[in-house]
Amino acid sequence: KIDLQLPIYLVAARHMSGVDQVAGAFYLPIERPANKLTFRSEDGSSVEGEDRSEKKKIAKAKGVFNGEFADSLDGSVSFYSACYNYSITQKEGVYGRYDNSASLRPVDFANLLRYTETVIQSTAAAIYDGQISVWPYRLHTDSPCSNCDYRAVCKFDWQINNYRPIPAVNKSEFLAGLAGGDHG
Repeated sequence: KIDLQLPIYLVAARHMSGVDQVAGAFYLPIERPANKLTFRSEDGSSVEGEDRSEKKKIAKAKGVFNGEFADSLDGSVSFYSACYNYSITQKEGVYGRYDNSASLRPVDFANLLRYTETVIQSTAAAIYDGQISVWPYRLHTDSPCSNCDYRAVCKFDWQINNYRPIPAVNKSEFLAGLAGGDHG
């Protein structure tokens, strides 16, 4: 439940515009450190490096999209998309390397948006019912508390309070949970 920002934008856009179909949502980093540049090698794979030639710099859009719209996003893809995080394989088409791809099968994309609406509704209902306690998550050893600007006034004390543990799941596990009705 911590990585729903883009799907929330999609749900909002769909409701505000009155359209039935949205294609996807993406973001691009505003600034990339020189030592974190990604380059396209001759075989089409991504390579990390410090080559500063403007011609080779790649800033791929990160996000999620309905794979039906892949040709509309990047119609020149023969294997790896230079602009988006997906690749085309002979066996799976635009759903190649599915676990690491931003491309979602239409049923998975629809399930994600339905799940997002459920999370929005349940969160709003909980807030309306007065459930506003501080209960930050912990994913492995990571928590938002270490980056929080409000630690000095927050009622959460890691020494006496418990974090809300969130299990690490990959894309396939998450989508399987959505298809199976596990929305917890």
